[in-house]
Amino acid sequence: MKIKLKQKFYDTFTKNELNTIFHLSFLIGDDCIVINTKQYFFELSINKADKLIIYYSSNDNLSDDGILTKEKFLELLQTSSKEKIKYLQIDI
Repeated sequence: MKIKLKQKFYDTFTKNELNTIFHLSFLIGDDCIVINTKQYFFELSINKADKLIIYYSSNDNLSDDGILTKEKFLELLQTSSKEKIKYLQIDI
């Protein structure tokens, strides 16, 4: 299945940045990308006002969370290790 991302992702990130983001993500929707590394959980979402919001939470310290700038997000992402994820298939 192909998903067409909202244009705001293409306007905000370069092709190389998006490739890195896609490689580390485990959920991609048209207006939301979710990444879970060993150090951080990231959610990149585009709200109804077409604003990109980058939320993060530290996996080591529950009090370390908030909203990031693109630059800080990319800095943290580059220093993070990809988390191994177990996928479950659920029969409905």
